[in-house]
Amino acid sequence: MEREEPSSLIMKGEKARLIKIGAEAALFKFEWNGFSIVAKKRVPKSYRHPALDLKIRSARTSHEAKLMHAAKILGVPCPSILLLDKSESTLYMEHINGRQLKAIIPEVSTDLLRNIGKKVGRYVGSMHAGGIVHGDLTTSNIIVNDKGQTFFVDFGLGDFSTEVEERSIDIHLMRRALESSHYSSSDYFLSGFEKDYREVVGGKISSEVFQRMEEILSRGRYVKTGRRRPSTTRPKVPPRKPSEGLGAM
Repeated sequence: MEREEPSSLIMKGEKARLIKIGAEAALFKFEWNGFSIVAKKRVPKSYRHPALDLKIRSARTSHEAKLMHAAKILGVPCPSILLLDKSESTLYMEHINGRQLKAIIPEVSTDLLRNIGKKVGRYVGSMHAGGIVHGDLTTSNIIVNDKGQTFFVDFGLGDFSTEVEERSIDIHLMRRALESSHYSSSDYFLSGFEKDYREVVGGKISSEVFQRMEEILSRGRYVKTGRRRPSTTRPKVPPRKPSEGLGAM
């Protein structure tokens, strides 16, 4: 991880602080004229040529901004973009005051959890129907505020796609995150999620997505256990030796 200094605009704000460092970016929070702002600054990579590195970071920052803007047009709640600084590969957006979904799941009732799942399913369905995949759809990247509203953050791995495989990976990531950390509660969330997702996306396409998700899950099981997947073709029968069967007469 390369050490990254905050951008000049961040330093001009009040109460600026680093809140998270990831493989691709550093997140800063600061106050500006009474507003809470989050800045996502992509980190330079020393193994790349500086000019190429800046080009890659700038393109990825612009791409994420386009995804977030397109998602908002589709009615998906996510932070409003305030400024895109391509020269510093930094995206400035509003700070969502709330908690990660993974933190509130153990605290809510099963009915409320099912309702949250329905909301998330409807919004993910809207994204997929509109040609957007999130790319990192986990309980860490969904924020729930004190009014129960859900917001989607971190579109850094997202893309514009209508591929069944990409949509299925989104839902697989969500399911895996739930079952690994909240196994006893996952069914309540996922039942609500699937119901509203199918309503938005439509029966035929959603069935293809969930069927592919089961295939992805199956692939993971065989990779994890080191087993070969069962063949769907008939095994080859070795040729008989001259001394076997009718051919020996």
